[in-house]
Order: sequence, then C-alpha cells, then structure tokens
Amino acid sequence: MNRRQRCLAGIAVAAIAAGGLSIAVAQAVTPPAGTPDLSLMTLQPADLAPGAVVTHSLYVKPSTHVIAEYDRTFGSATTTAGVKLTDLVTAVLLVDSTPEATRLYKALRLIYTSKLGHALLAAGIVKSAGKLSGVKPKDVHFAKPTSADVGAQSLLEAISIHVKHRTVAADLVVLRSDAVLAIVNAIVLRPHLDTSVVDGLAGTVATHITTVLAATGSTGSTGSTGTTGATG
Repeated sequence: MNRRQRCLAGIAVAAIAAGGLSIAVAQAVTPPAGTPDLSLMTLQPADLAPGAVVTHSLYVKPSTHVIAEYDRTFGSATTTAGVKLTDLVTAVLLVDSTPEATRLYKALRLIYTSKLGHALLAAGIVKSAGKLSGVKPKDVHFAKPTSADVGAQSLLEAISIHVKHRTVAADLVVLRSDAVLAIVNAIVLRPHLDTSVVDGLAGTVATHITTVLAATGSTGSTGSTGTTGATG
C-alpha cells in the first residue's frame, strides 16, 4: 500500500476514531483563494433534528493533490427521523482534478476491500483509542462494503469496534462527486446501526456538494479546478 493510500486511510481512521475514542483536534488552516465554500458541502445543523452539537468545524491541512479539506464533527446529534447518534463526522476534500479524485476514491475503496487495508485501519483505530481503551486489532470488525448509491461513486462500510464491555457501531460512506470526495461517519455506542441512516446522511452531503459546485462553477473553466483557476 503506497503513501497516498496510507494518508487516505489516516483520514478514514480520524473519522472512525471520533466515536467515544480519543481524537486530536486538527489545526485550522486557511484555504486557497477561490476555493468553493466546503463548509456548505458538509452536513449542516439544519439537516438534523434541533439540538445537534458541533464540536469542531474547520478547514484542515490537506494532503497531496487535495486543494482544501473541511471537517465538521457533531458530538451528539439526532437525525430528522429520530435516530440518536453519539458522534457524526463529515470530511469533504476538494481534489485538484476529477481524474485525480477518481484515483483517490479507488485508493480508498481498496483500503475498505482489502485485508491489508483492514489491518491498517484497525491499527489506526487502536492507536487513536489509546492504551487505556483496551481496544485491540482483533476487536475491530469490518462488514462487506456495499454501494451507497450516492454521488458518482460511493461505498458503504459498517464497522464495529469492541470497547471494554460495549460495542461501538461506526457506519461510514465514502463518496465522490466531480472533483470532491466526502467521508460521512455515523457512530453509536451500541452494536448495530441501520445502514440506511448513514446512507441517507451521505445523500444529503452529495446534494450539498452538487448545489455548491453548480453555484460556484468550481469545476468549470473559470473555477478552482479549471483552466484559469488555482490549478489551471
């Protein structure tokens, strides 16, 4: 597994680790001029039932080939259908081109569909949880990935993590829409979460991405990834 895939796995681990486990607060950065407003692509408090608690919402340092990344985490939230979540995490990455976004999506998919990728993710989750959690690699279990049917490409992965005397369910969707990648992670402190919950939330994110890109022309000839934009 190459360095790029390991970086992407790190992003996924950071999302998964939020659910009752330790996670470092990322250092906020300023995105390049002309970047579409990625904060509008993430889940909004208005997408959830009243009372959702935002624990952090900020641009963070992007990885290679990524123009900007925005992360928003809800410490607790309830969906509009009444499903209570312990944590809800969204990471949105604007990549420097649609072909590169497609390649990065495929790299992430490899992580979630390979034995080596699962081992890497499990090790990252254990490290994020910390020694006091008692979590071991054998306590992290991955279901068979399926399609989330959102965006141009997507996968849905249900993950369960045994933490002492309880099991954390961490359902996650990775999706690509044009040159944007998004990770949506819904976490509950119980053994199971209906996958339709994270699927529906990911659909909302995909709609936000499409709306923002249409309004800003970010993938057009004058947008941030176009011929006269930041990467043109």
